[in-house]
Amino acid sequence: MSHFEYVSVAYALIYALAVGRLLGGLSPAMDASRRYWVHLIWILLLLLVTVMAWWLGWGSSEVIWTPLRFILGLSLPAIIFLRASVLLGNPNDPPDSYYDHFYETRVHFFSLGVVAAVVIIFIPWVYGARQWFTLAPIHLNAVWLLVISVIGMYSRSATVHAAIAVLSLISVATAFFIIPVAKAAA
Repeated sequence: MSHFEYVSVAYALIYALAVGRLLGGLSPAMDASRRYWVHLIWILLLLLVTVMAWWLGWGSSEVIWTPLRFILGLSLPAIIFLRASVLLGNPNDPPDSYYDHFYETRVHFFSLGVVAAVVIIFIPWVYGARQWFTLAPIHLNAVWLLVISVIGMYSRSATVHAAIAVLSLISVATAFFIIPVAKAAA
């Protein structure tokens, strides 16, 4: 078994936990009596990001893995799982209103977004020093995540949250289709 195969099992486990948490929380979040459409967009966003991040993990197949690179590499899937857990709350006792839950937990949710942005900035380091010094599209994603996370942490406005959710959905959906094309062209 290669280092990549060993590492990819850990990636897959954490990403699978995140997907399971998101899919498990989707049904209660869609219940008409508690539903909040901005909250649903964030669930869909995290699902898309999880799938995309897991798929892009294939790019690390040539990495020379060290314990520090392993920890850094696993930090993003762990943060995605934590964001999903904060977003959905207790799976055994879903909130009565996802609108209220979203605004009660937004600071924690978007704080984890800030942490994720910082991790994403350092992810190219996992691939080696040469990639670190190249401005990669992933750095632009990190800046976007950092900006919306800071705005989301401090804003209580439903209009602002609706705007950043919709813009983020468009951004992630676009990246979902552009990144594979960009990788194929490279």
